[in-house]
Amino acid sequence: MAFGQSLSLCSPPLFLSERHFLSRKLTMFPKMPLRTVGNAFPVLAWSAPKSASATEEDILEAVAKSNGRSLPGVRTYENDLARLTFVGAVYFEQALTAAAADGGEAAAEHIASGMNVMVVETLFPGPPDENSTVSTRLFLPARKVKEKAKKLKSSLTDDILANTTSRNILAMTFRQVVLEQLWNFELVLFRPGIERNMEELENPREVPASFTLSSSDERVVSLLGEVVGLAALESTERHFFHKSLGRTSNSFSRWFHNTERIASNDSSIILFKLFENEVIASAKSLLGNFNTKKANYKPSQTNLKYSWWTLSTYSELVKIGGPEFSAWISEYVPAYRLQIDTDRLNNVKFEGWQNTGQNRWEVLLTHSQMVFDSFLHLWIIIV
Repeated sequence: MAFGQSLSLCSPPLFLSERHFLSRKLTMFPKMPLRTVGNAFPVLAWSAPKSASATEEDILEAVAKSNGRSLPGVRTYENDLARLTFVGAVYFEQALTAAAADGGEAAAEHIASGMNVMVVETLFPGPPDENSTVSTRLFLPARKVKEKAKKLKSSLTDDILANTTSRNILAMTFRQVVLEQLWNFELVLFRPGIERNMEELENPREVPASFTLSSSDERVVSLLGEVVGLAALESTERHFFHKSLGRTSNSFSRWFHNTERIASNDSSIILFKLFENEVIASAKSLLGNFNTKKANYKPSQTNLKYSWWTLSTYSELVKIGGPEFSAWISEYVPAYRLQIDTDRLNNVKFEGWQNTGQNRWEVLLTHSQMVFDSFLHLWIIIV
């Protein structure tokens, strides 16, 4: 995903004011009435309501009259334990082309319903498991999409339109749209044990969150991605190094092992790995609790599938209570401490974080939360 550095390079003066308004108000946009079609690609399509508040009408009017180079868009990466949402600008022509790829079918439906603006969202499968998705939500002028579709029809063969539903096409073309300007983002990590209901993707999830982080500063998400990426790389290197040499960790040395520290380049975001002996001590005290819940426990699919990134105490935990116990500890017992320095990073909003003084905010993460969060950040690099 690419983020532009200067909005003036992608938007004329007229659209700058509209972009500024949209960037502040778009996150308030409600979920629209949903229409779904069962097919290979789960595509969700929302249409703008016929009756809307003054704020919503202003947003829709700004999109309908836009003749600039940018349009608002939302991209969301979500799995069982985390959701990462970006709100920003997409290239006008790229968005129009993506929405017109169905031959103008969706645009014609909106126009026939008296709607000048298309609000369409598509869903696409994503890693690390079957409960992970990538969605793209675009706000487009319907008539201009229809005009674009007429120009594209000569390049779309009849067999493509005949063998592929319009929503399948949109799922693929929306995925290629680049969010070139970041206005704000939100990272939500849900409580351990949460599992998405993939049969009700059209409804917003109403589940408790462990914590939320949001900001309009793109440096925050970039530096956060740097830290979790380094953590994933170091863990992978350590796993294969010890596996190749047949080494196991020394339980006695854990008591003298310093807390591992991974920092961003400017040290504004730091990830601390908790003392291994603390994790082991917490695990031993929770063994009885686990045994009472063992019969109903279902390990996370990510824990089972991606065994290359396990807790450094995995082997010791298996000795204490078995593989399922080790997986349960990974999901429910904190193993990391994430800290952000707001003296270095401004305009950051925290929910569920603890202020430790000196403008430093921190939160505890389980290993499973860390893995899911890392997959979201690594996935945006290749989408």
